[in-house]
Amino acid sequence: MREGKKKIVIVGGGIAGLSAGIYGKLAGYDVEIFEKNLVAGGQCMGWNRKGCHIDNCIHWLTGTKKGTALCKVWETVGALEKDSEFVDSDRFYTSITGDYKVTLWKDLERTETELLRLSPEDETEIRKFTEHVRYAAKCEIPAEKPMDAMGIMDYIHMGASMADMPKVMREYGSIDLQEMAGRFRHPARSG
Repeated sequence: MREGKKKIVIVGGGIAGLSAGIYGKLAGYDVEIFEKNLVAGGQCMGWNRKGCHIDNCIHWLTGTKKGTALCKVWETVGALEKDSEFVDSDRFYTSITGDYKVTLWKDLERTETELLRLSPEDETEIRKFTEHVRYAAKCEIPAEKPMDAMGIMDYIHMGASMADMPKVMREYGSIDLQEMAGRFRHPARSG
């Protein structure tokens, strides 16, 4: 380390640690990142375990809309190039359990309609789930500047864009996927 230059030590080479390292370097710091695995990347990596390949690589990336603060972060850290092309998929996720196939579509109305057709007995939970997805979709991730550098107008803008997130957090913030699945009655929930 050069004399007089400050150093940042980061534990964990996942996307957050790597991004912190990049922004640290851009701010003029010496940076050292420690990662327990042989390859950095964290949850953006695939790996083999007990004879199975766990493909946890990015299949869809939040924050890629041009002109948004989060898109600029992805461009800065090299996750996106200015001319990156994306596969325009109409779905987020599909699960197949036995004879049942459940898809979460980008079109939330389609998702709700198909889930209600598949499991009318779960109408209350399905409607609650899609309502909370609508709340979360309005949320704008505050990525323009660190919170300690935000002024009152930044906080007002952030509050307005995240106004419905407390509803989402109250409903789903303290449960895991198994608990969420337990709210439904359809047999596909156990897949």
